[in-house]
Amino acid sequence: MKRIGLLTIVLIAALAFGLSLTACSKPADDKIESAEAALKAAQAAGADVSSPKLYEKAKDLLAEAKRANEAGNFSDARKKAEFAQMRAEQAGRNAEKLGGAPLNRHKGDATTEGGE
Repeated sequence: MKRIGLLTIVLIAALAFGLSLTACSKPADDKIESAEAALKAAQAAGADVSSPKLYEKAKDLLAEAKRANEAGNFSDARKKAEFAQMRAEQAGRNAEKLGGAPLNRHKGDATTEGGE
C-alpha cells in the first residue's frame, strides 16, 4: 500500500514538472504580438523622434525575440518580447509627455530667429 502511494506521488510530481516545462516550451507568439502592438503605438505617439534610443532598444529586443522564437528558444523569446513591450510603452509615455518637444523646439528656434 505504501508503495502505491509513493508511486502515485512520484507520478503526479513528474506530471506537474512536465506540464511546467510544456508551458515554457510554447511559442511566444502572443508576447511578440503584444510587443509589436506597443511598438506601433509608441511610433504613433512620436517615440521614434522624441525618445529614439528607447524606441530603438524596443525594436532591437523585438527582433531578438523573433529570432529566439524561430530558433525554438521560447523562454528567451518570451522574456525579450516582454522587455521590448516595456521599452516601447515607456518610449510612448515619454513621447506623450514631451508632446513632440523636439519638433516644437525646432519651430520655436525658427520663430525666435525670424522674430529678431
